[in-house]
Amino acid sequence: MKQNYDNPLRRQCFDLVRLAPAQFDLAREALLGLEPEKRLAHIRRVIVTGCGDSYLAAAEAREVFKHYLRGTGCRMEAVRAIEAARYLPLDENASDTLLIAISASGGPARIAEILQRGKRHGCLTMALTNNGASRAGTTADLAYVTNTPEFPDRMPGLRSYLASMMGLFVLAAVLGEVKSGKTGLCDELRAELEAYNGRFAAALDQMDDSAYAAACTMKDSKGFEVCADGPLFSCGEFISAKYAEVSGDKCTVVDSENFWHVNSIMMPQNAYGTIDYVVSDERNCERMAQTISGQVEKLGRKVLVVADKPAAELGVTAPVMECILPVPAPQFRFLLPLYAFVPGSLVAGYHTALIEEPYFRGGGKFFDPSINTLGTNEIRVL
Repeated sequence: MKQNYDNPLRRQCFDLVRLAPAQFDLAREALLGLEPEKRLAHIRRVIVTGCGDSYLAAAEAREVFKHYLRGTGCRMEAVRAIEAARYLPLDENASDTLLIAISASGGPARIAEILQRGKRHGCLTMALTNNGASRAGTTADLAYVTNTPEFPDRMPGLRSYLASMMGLFVLAAVLGEVKSGKTGLCDELRAELEAYNGRFAAALDQMDDSAYAAACTMKDSKGFEVCADGPLFSCGEFISAKYAEVSGDKCTVVDSENFWHVNSIMMPQNAYGTIDYVVSDERNCERMAQTISGQVEKLGRKVLVVADKPAAELGVTAPVMECILPVPAPQFRFLLPLYAFVPGSLVAGYHTALIEEPYFRGGGKFFDPSINTLGTNEIRVL
């Protein structure tokens, strides 16, 4: 039965385990071609920004930059595109700042505006893109091109999201080498990625089965929600965006505390399909378990728990659906966002196939340039 609901999102998910190591190597080759030892040695502040999924890629890279830049005097911050364009304070001569704008297509007006603003303030600007000839690629001082291989049915962009994250992960390790004088950091990261990729690949069929079962159970939900804490909150935002893109359903994102301030009063209380993300050895596991139990026992939610252990071992006392997600060792936990979005994306893909909804509502108004002005909005350089 499941095979009747194969879908483009699922096919991208299954291709990620093949793509990830190759994308690492492509990113490393592209970055080394930009002469990082020469161009980046003076950098003390790294600002990474983007629109939509591209910002989420930046947010998911915070921990890897923190890991590799520790003790170097260099820091990284991820900010949303409108903040970087219109609100973020920049010195008049911010020559020690690397401003990275992410866009797979390189076309959005706000990305060009951010790069122009960075140049005005003396920043070294970089476009992380899959199109070096794009507006972003030609505006920036440096075009860091992901060179992501072509793939059929590549929209919505799970592969481009992975590629953007991978580009940032490689940059974090290389910049760590440049700033610390250490060698082998990028090789170490590559080896850890390969090991985790293998563990994830081995569990993918099981995750796919769990996602299909959850999608069937949640099929008639009024809406969806992802509940996640800490670094996985951005993963939840990504899954929320996939629901909007593929099925048009509303999907909120909330943390385990704010759930009880906001989502618990959405009505009808038992009409929402919930995906909860938990990691068993993290400090907030107990609070997540309490929230999950309450979602079922008090509100009647249909709940899928995505975690590295069965729900009962997390302290969940209510009956829930389960999806076991392999998790990297604590020292390399920052690798988790490279794959954590897969279970939620699989559920969204199956849901869309089950209700027979065309992606992006079949095009139409979504791609009408008079309505969607991402590429044509006025540029104001502040």
